[in-house]
Amino acid sequence: MRWKFALVALALLAALAVVAGTATAVAPDDARAVDAEFRMTDVQNTTNYLSPETTERASYVRGDVDVTAAAGASAQRLRADHERRVFETRFAAAPETERVDLVRETADGVEARLARLDARHAALLAAYSNGTLSAETTMRRLVRLSVEAELTRERLEHVSERADDIDESVPVTLETRLTDLQTDLVTLPNPVVDRVEAGVAGERDPVVVYAGGDRTGVVLGTVDDGDFVRTATVRDDYAPDQPDQFEQAEDRDVIAALQRGEQLYPWAYENDIGGPQIRGFGNTGVYLIRVNYAHGELQTYISGGTTNAFHEIQTQNPEGVPVSDTSVRTTDSLNLTVETTTGSGPMRVSLVQPSTGAPLDGTVRVDGTVVGRTGEDGTLWTVQPAGQFRVNATDGPNSVAVSGP
Repeated sequence: MRWKFALVALALLAALAVVAGTATAVAPDDARAVDAEFRMTDVQNTTNYLSPETTERASYVRGDVDVTAAAGASAQRLRADHERRVFETRFAAAPETERVDLVRETADGVEARLARLDARHAALLAAYSNGTLSAETTMRRLVRLSVEAELTRERLEHVSERADDIDESVPVTLETRLTDLQTDLVTLPNPVVDRVEAGVAGERDPVVVYAGGDRTGVVLGTVDDGDFVRTATVRDDYAPDQPDQFEQAEDRDVIAALQRGEQLYPWAYENDIGGPQIRGFGNTGVYLIRVNYAHGELQTYISGGTTNAFHEIQTQNPEGVPVSDTSVRTTDSLNLTVETTTGSGPMRVSLVQPSTGAPLDGTVRVDGTVVGRTGEDGTLWTVQPAGQFRVNATDGPNSVAVSGP
């Protein structure tokens, strides 16, 4: 397969002229300004976040063990294994002259399946945002869709490998098509959904996930094993059928895409460790940019059709994300401190005994939904919801609450 890959140091970027943009300037004291055109949430002293233009609905979901969902995922994998064995049998029996046709036939079937998955993904976001589906049902269906997409991508990878074994020349257009299909929107990685899937299957402790968005986009976030993990997908900014605007730039397309990334994530580029990495995928017009910085890693997928980010993965040490506001409430029995960052960013909740400062293991609710316990150290990291909210902490018969941000 013909992959494009480039590792470009910041020194190279500094030497190149940045492509002119129209991003709205943000006042220094505004940590939550949203550029509607590019759907980027500007955050001071850390990297920006991709976000849907509005948050029509937001919920917390706990991915508990679900025997039915786990059985469904197992059945999906069995079907995928059967399809793989059928393909192998047909491939081995086919003459060299017919193997290319078999690969093309398989690509046709996979493309049709991806189209169906994409339509289901769009319908799922719309149903969640308008309240038709509960948050729990939405998450279960996202997990199911993710499993199907993962298996479809694996099938494409397998077929691509077998295509390389064909002695007869495989048309470049077919090779490129197999590559392009592997970067369909629904096949892109989502580590938050992966964690929910593992919890549903009983392979790990369940995680609590924040889900917010509108009919065309969704943000999923969780704090797991000391990491804040956030993914965002904005369907309107994915335009695979439109011309790749980066290819029309005077500089090479990967350089133009890197420069666009700098416009969208200026702090990340300024504080990058080791130089940003970029990868293009066939003729898709999709570019993956990775940036590492002191307290985290950014992975963002930019569409050449819109020049905007449409899928983003952020992994951060929540301790390193700057606090924008602190709220404290003290009663005779409890002292509650809530440190916020930005909507759908990490949020720290601390509960101690007022007179001694001893940590308390209390139950924490956000807008009435249990999101976890403060544990032995009296601290819980969770995800801050968009907009205003209320945090309540309970220890035995005692309760205390604060509002934010």
